[in-house]
Amino acid sequence: MNREELMYGYLMQSLTPEEEEQFVSQLANDLSFAKEYERVLAIWDASSHSEYTSPKTIDVAANWEAFEKQMTPITPVRQLKRNYFRTFYRVAAVVLLVLSSLFVVNQFKGDSFSPGLVFETQTNTMVQGLSDGSHVYLDNQSLLNIDKHFNRSSRKMRLNGKAFFVVKPDKDRVFEVVTNHLTATVKGTTFLVRTDDHSSTVGVNTGIVEVHVGNQTVTLTAGDQIDFTADNGGMVTRSKLDDSALKSFKHQVLDYYDTPLKVILSDLKESTGLEVIAPKSIENEKFTMELAGSSIDEIIQTIELVTNLKASKEGQTYTLF
Repeated sequence: MNREELMYGYLMQSLTPEEEEQFVSQLANDLSFAKEYERVLAIWDASSHSEYTSPKTIDVAANWEAFEKQMTPITPVRQLKRNYFRTFYRVAAVVLLVLSSLFVVNQFKGDSFSPGLVFETQTNTMVQGLSDGSHVYLDNQSLLNIDKHFNRSSRKMRLNGKAFFVVKPDKDRVFEVVTNHLTATVKGTTFLVRTDDHSSTVGVNTGIVEVHVGNQTVTLTAGDQIDFTADNGGMVTRSKLDDSALKSFKHQVLDYYDTPLKVILSDLKESTGLEVIAPKSIENEKFTMELAGSSIDEIIQTIELVTNLKASKEGQTYTLF
């Protein structure tokens, strides 16, 4: 049972005693929950002042508009400590259910999409780890909504904004990114998607991506890009992916949410030249840390804090032990 199933099972009171114990233990020890709960607690503050009628007569659009007016930007926390938000877990879990089942439902209709976890950036950027082992570089002012059945029979999500996807190969389950204009479908590759109300772009860095636009299906390989604009009834053009723009985008993203440690350390080496070597046993463990704008010393201190390891320096290389 994955963590989303545990969450919803706990809220629906359908877990066995053993599963509930697993759920409580994960909340108390998983730093990724603390990061998300910090965000949804602020949402709870805003939503607690909104008035909602019976589900039979609720006006979702009106309530969503009222909710958005009460939202305020959330300032990220520089460093996180284990168990820091223990006292807020139950309230935040309720917020997560309200957010996914009530407010977001009006945004996504059709094509069998079931709104689930929502990740949104304001002025910041971040890397989001996914339950299938893939990860997403989410640009600022972007919103990613992950299907609540993600990593079961399929891997589907919706994007509004800009993101770079690194997809873990899976021959049995396709990976779908849906925008207002098109759907990008892959089984394992890296690609860039940018979308807004008027246009969508898909650019392929490695592998093969199928893009479905209306009744058309376009196959893209490494270096290809497709652009759709809604002007003049809808136009599709092909071009070449700007690799320099892609590298520049990745280098700006140094805030990580529930992301494998090896991804974080690889990004640091590529973007800052900082080389940190971690034990093989924790390379695939997922961590949450905010490193954008930090000095080398601050980065090392944050890594030590969230991994509970010490770093020794030899030359220009740090080794965690």
